[in-house]
Amino acid sequence: MNKGPLENVGQKLRRSAEPLNAKSASVEDVITAVEAIVGMPARDLAMEFESLGPACEFGFVQRLCGAEPISFTRFTRISRENMIRGLDVGFAEVNDPAQMELLGDMTNGWDVHVPRYGMTYHTFRRGIEREVMHRVEPDRMRFRRDKFLAELSRGSKIFVTWRWAVPGSPQLTLADIEPLLAAVRRYGSGYMMWLVESNSGPLVEELRPGLLRGHIGSLRNSGFVDDPDFAGWMALLANAWLLRQTGDKPS
Repeated sequence: MNKGPLENVGQKLRRSAEPLNAKSASVEDVITAVEAIVGMPARDLAMEFESLGPACEFGFVQRLCGAEPISFTRFTRISRENMIRGLDVGFAEVNDPAQMELLGDMTNGWDVHVPRYGMTYHTFRRGIEREVMHRVEPDRMRFRRDKFLAELSRGSKIFVTWRWAVPGSPQLTLADIEPLLAAVRRYGSGYMMWLVESNSGPLVEELRPGLLRGHIGSLRNSGFVDDPDFAGWMALLANAWLLRQTGDKPS
């Protein structure tokens, strides 16, 4: 089991920003430490990854890095089972207007629920009439879906997933992850990393070529998480990216 060329990234980060945790280190300190290790802007590092759900936490990590990718899943709530089901059929008809339910209002912003795939996503769009949203959102959804499937086919990103962090719920195991990995691999040979909460984090293990398990101190238990464990997440991104540069390619 390969723990990577920088299994001590967390230690290096702590030397760069003592003590490195979400409560005591600023976002700027964390970014400076990570950029010194990986040799690229934090924004570019965050863009090397894409979420597979189940919620929005990683999307806000990207935002703190200054990365705002157009993404099908970035601010989407979707279960692992529904993600697999969607991948199996290429999220066919996900943009069917008859299957898109608008939640919210033009003042507070619109969310969209797609019952066919049990998914709900934040649009962050305000000041737009309901009728206009109904007209334009299907095309926006189709574009994001097509881009997501193309990214899977290229296999150039690291796709990230984690458990919905409800207190007391079990950690994801390899057996839980295998069906999702198989669905991803039907498109291409991209890396996949799943996260578990662990006191040993931040640490990334390569269980086999292209399959990573990341250990993080804490995951949030809300669908709309704008206060992630930024330092923990960034240490994992740095570890995973460095592993991909030196590890064997998935078959």
